[in-house]
Amino acid sequence: MRSFSLESTSPEQFVRKLQKLIGLSKLKGIATFELKENHVVLTMNSLGTSTITYDVETMGEGFHALRPKEKIAFTHFALKGQVENWFYEKIQSLGGQFDR
Repeated sequence: MRSFSLESTSPEQFVRKLQKLIGLSKLKGIATFELKENHVVLTMNSLGTSTITYDVETMGEGFHALRPKEKIAFTHFALKGQVENWFYEKIQSLGGQFDR
């Protein structure tokens, strides 16, 4: 997924919600979401480290996020699709719109 937008959720609220959802999923202990300056960063740590970084631009009460870069560990290529699908479903459930 190259970019996504949420109209009524701030980046801080978005990251907090995803952190809670990760704690309830099979990604617990493997994946984390953080807000670092103007970036939402997804990190996967398990037999290597992968990061997917989204640049965040605030728009009114919401934001737009664009993925300029990613670093995927060789051991995570098989998991990348599963994690992206999980992320895609959560964005959709939060009312987000995206460009996959």
